[in-house]
Amino acid sequence: MQSVIKLGEINIRSSASLAELLMHDDILNEQLGNVHHERPIIPKDLLHNLEAWQKKTNSQSYVITLGGKHIGLISLSHQCGQSAKIGYWIASTQWHKSYASQAFNLMLSLAIKRGLTTVSSTIDPKNIASIKIWRKVGSKFKNVDGRLIAQLKLADYHAPLKIDS
Repeated sequence: MQSVIKLGEINIRSSASLAELLMHDDILNEQLGNVHHERPIIPKDLLHNLEAWQKKTNSQSYVITLGGKHIGLISLSHQCGQSAKIGYWIASTQWHKSYASQAFNLMLSLAIKRGLTTVSSTIDPKNIASIKIWRKVGSKFKNVDGRLIAQLKLADYHAPLKIDS
């Protein structure tokens, strides 16, 4: 599988695109559990808040790009020892096109390069697309208080045949 998406640095330009997505993508916001934004999301505030969250949670976040257009965000977070969490979101207009799967596989490759051995995520059981992404790579699931915890031992992960990053 050849990747058409890339992971990039989050800066003021990409944070402006991400803020625009969050302001106007009602379907994405509903999935994320966000309320309607009464006032504009300021790109520099989004960037500052993301940087503060990354520092607090020992995380790195990347903008997901498609043909130079910013379509989402993915994070490797709560890195502790050899484990971390992965979280992501993507514009609803880009759902069901394999872009989230491609970004996820790129993040798994990055996690392996960093020497991590396990990644996990808490997933809403109604988020069938995320469950499928985690299941495709061999994750194990357990139900905790109505939420699914996906866990993948990276030694069990086999990358797609070809990913260009």
